[in-house]
This record gives sequence, structure tokens and C-alpha cells, in this order.
Amino acid sequence: GKKRGGQPGHKGHHRPLLSESEVDHLEHRFPTACGQCGNALPPDAEGKPVRRQIWELPKVSPEVTEYQFHTVICPCCGERTAAGPDAELPAGDFGPRAEATIAYLGAAFRLSVRERQRILQELWGLRVSTGAIKRIDDRVSAHAEPVHAQAVEALRDAAFAHSDETSWRIEGKTGWLWTGVTDLLRVFRVDRHRSREAFERLFGAEFGGTLISDRLSSYDRQSEDRRQLCWAHLKRDFQGFADLPEAAAREFGRAGLVVVDSLFREWRHFRDKHGDRGRLRRRLNPTREKLAELLVAGVEGEHDKVAGFCNHLIQRAGALWTFVDVEGVEPTNNPAERALRHAVLWRKGSFGSQSDSGCRFVERMLTIVSTLRVQKRAIIDFIAELCTAPLHGVD
Repeated sequence: GKKRGGQPGHKGHHRPLLSESEVDHLEHRFPTACGQCGNALPPDAEGKPVRRQIWELPKVSPEVTEYQFHTVICPCCGERTAAGPDAELPAGDFGPRAEATIAYLGAAFRLSVRERQRILQELWGLRVSTGAIKRIDDRVSAHAEPVHAQAVEALRDAAFAHSDETSWRIEGKTGWLWTGVTDLLRVFRVDRHRSREAFERLFGAEFGGTLISDRLSSYDRQSEDRRQLCWAHLKRDFQGFADLPEAAAREFGRAGLVVVDSLFREWRHFRDKHGDRGRLRRRLNPTREKLAELLVAGVEGEHDKVAGFCNHLIQRAGALWTFVDVEGVEPTNNPAERALRHAVLWRKGSFGSQSDSGCRFVERMLTIVSTLRVQKRAIIDFIAELCTAPLHGVD
């Protein structure tokens, strides 16, 4: 029943004023006539002025540099020698920052090649063909390869990481986009498979940290003491049982939801208030016992789906409670799911990748853009440096 927008008592948010030294133009405005009698007023102010700042975007046009390569005849031997492009000049018609911007618009805002072509022309007057945009994507992707490799190595050395995957079309066939997430990393890899081998191509054959994931069998080789199952997924599973028509399944699902709600309530108290891991452990003991009783009863019950689900969880019971003892591990896989949302929207608009080079562009640029965002670093500046470094012989 409330009206839309800010409610009564809501604290307003206003743009902070820059200092006078930070503004580009400063204008002093004085009244010219008295508001009472109309007499002309001198520009003699009383007290401090009311300050108002107006932000405007300047008109931007490309900066074009022409290189003229001349031919010179040697005065000694008469040989004609022509100047040519040196290693410090870009390979194509566009400089590093232009190429970084073109790639950034595709990866960060999910714009198609033709949408990028249009926005470059309309905002900056930069004319570029669709073929040139594709070549630029490939060049930027090649520059990003070592950065992506470093991110993968850092992920494999992490103390804990979240993992998830979503479908990604590859040349019209179903493939998968995998992600590994830590506090400061978002690493992606496009693979044709959803197997254990595909997981290992991202995380390595033996991931030594604690893995937070759903119950996909591809993760099952991870030992229980180094794995945390996602309780948000389990909540959805219990809700699914609670929505079934059979009474036994509904009763099981509702009892499971009570367990999940109790767990999340204690987790929030631990995370937001007391931070005492011993207290968390003691407070969750009754919840653990209730879940164990529920799973045993479910295995012995008559509902086949409930029994299979309970048997599956009992075999992985140790991975349900790792977050209680291991610092930094949380009971949900929400960070990985959030990391994939941008990719899911990109997939819906682009229908996936049509080539191996397209797959590499997606995984490398998603890794760079998502990681720099979480690290609060300048993305275009970073990509431009990647494109500039080879021109100066820097790896």
C-alpha cells in the first residue's frame, strides 16, 4: 500500500560538490536589481554563495595521426630505401585505447558487433567495419591470454573457491561456461563438456583448497573435508519436495525447509553479529541432529525420490558442514551464481560463440572485466595497457 519511491523519513542522497580547484569553469552570478525596489545593485556579495555544479559531457571526436613513409635515394650507391612501419605502431588502423574500448563494449555491456559499430559512430564519430571489430576482438584476446593464464594459476592456488557452470552454445551445439570465484578473482573458461575433466581444465587435477559448489557429480572427487555443498541449492530441493502432491514428500520438504531456515538464521547471526565460531558450532548442533534424523527417515520411507535424495546427501554428509570449521567458507554458492548472471545475459543476446577464437575472447574478457570490477580497478585503462605492452616489447 505504499507509494513508489522514497518513503517518508528516507535520507536523501545528493551528488557531492567538487572543490573550486577541481571544476573546469567557475562563474560568479550576482543579482542586478533589488528584489524590493528595483534599484541597481553592485557586485558586492554578502556571506557565502549558494553553490550549484552542472556536469556536461564534451563532444568527443577521434584523434587521428597520419604516418607518411618516404623513400630516400642513397647519395653513395644510389639505392632506394623506403621507410616502413616499426614495431611501435599498432597492427591495424586503431590505437590501443580505441581497441580496448571496442573490446570492452562487447564484453562488459554484451553489445553485438553491429551495436558496437553503431555506438562508436554515434558517440565518437569512429567509423569501423564489422570485420575490423572482429579482428580487434581477436587481437585483444591474444593480448589477454597471459593474463587469463595467470588468473587460472591464482585460482588453483586459492585457499577456497566457488565453482559453477552454465550452458554456452559453441558453433550451434551445447557447451558450458565454467567459473571459479574467490574474494578477488572471477575466472571463466568455455568448454564443450560438463565433466570432471572439464572442471579440472579450469581448477587443475588436484585443487588443494576448499571448493564450494552444488551437487553436480563432476565435483565428487573433491574430498569431503575440502568441499562445501551449497545450502541455497538444498533449500530449492526441499521446496521442490514440499510442492509435490504426495503427502510423504510434502512433509519431508517442509521439515527440510525448517532445518534450512534454522541454519541460515544462525549463519546470519554469526556473520553479522557475534563472529564466534565456537558459538556457531554449538548453536548448529541441534540443526545437524535434526537433519541427520530427517535423512535417515527419508531413506527408510516409501517415497523413491525422497529416498534417493536422502541417500545422496548421507554419502556426502561431511561436505554439508565444512563452513562451520573453515575460515572464509560460506554455506552457499551465491558468489559463483552471481558471477554467471552477466554471462547468462550475454549468452541470451549472442547465442553463444561461433568459433574457438570467439570462445577464447569470451572467457578471457569475462575474466578481466569481472575481476577488475570486484577489485574496483579501471578496466579500459588495463585493457589499453595490454594492447600497448607488445608495441614496446613488454610481455
